[in-house]
Amino acid sequence: MTPDRPSERAGLQIDQAAPNLWRPASAVVMIPMLLFVAVYAFLAFLPEAVSVSILDRFALSPLKVTGVQAVQLSSEEILLTFLTHVFLHADVVHLLVNCFWFYIFAQPLAVRFRAARHFSLSERITGSFVFMALFLSASVFSGLCYILMNTQEAVILIGASGAISAVMGASIRLGLRRYQPGGISRGRPLSIIDPKVLLASSLYIGSNLLLLTPYGDYLLFGAPAGQVAWEAHISGFLFGLVMLSYFDRLTLPRR
Repeated sequence: MTPDRPSERAGLQIDQAAPNLWRPASAVVMIPMLLFVAVYAFLAFLPEAVSVSILDRFALSPLKVTGVQAVQLSSEEILLTFLTHVFLHADVVHLLVNCFWFYIFAQPLAVRFRAARHFSLSERITGSFVFMALFLSASVFSGLCYILMNTQEAVILIGASGAISAVMGASIRLGLRRYQPGGISRGRPLSIIDPKVLLASSLYIGSNLLLLTPYGDYLLFGAPAGQVAWEAHISGFLFGLVMLSYFDRLTLPRR
């Protein structure tokens, strides 16, 4: 007698479009990661002085918006840094950590927006635009929050952590939908006040706030906790958590 498959025992359907964590669900997941790596590799091969100059020019900085540098730069140059800082990374560890978390949490969101290869071409195109709209608008929002909380600080913000945090916040509202009828590409997202969402949100926000305590360096295995832009992390996460419902409505009607 052959054992029942898990889906048959539970009486649930497993969505055929559910993401396999080790198999890319969509080009919209891979392209940003390739850009992260390509930009880092490009800067690594340049002379250090040139690399630092480019980094300083395209990084987001409060002083570019509210300080002395605001006078030296055009409005277009300042606004551009709200997007360009996402593709810059400080070192290999920073790059790999961001790529890892983006890869894990972007896949279910790509399926949710019907940007994965299992869907039609028109659905994939629409879903990819919606995914990138969420990602880039989260970059702007988290960058703005970072500036508002560090108005006159001589610091820079680089890395995709704020936007990736938004992807994480949006993805946790998909909960366990892989094993629910219709899977993550159908049905309503979990409520913001769902216990599972509240628990995951508390853990993420709490871990970032712990960086402000004397134990922050221990959480990062000795790395300076002060270098972590917790403001961008938390604001980005909340953006994705709240705004998923809005971006979800922009995708094509669900069958």
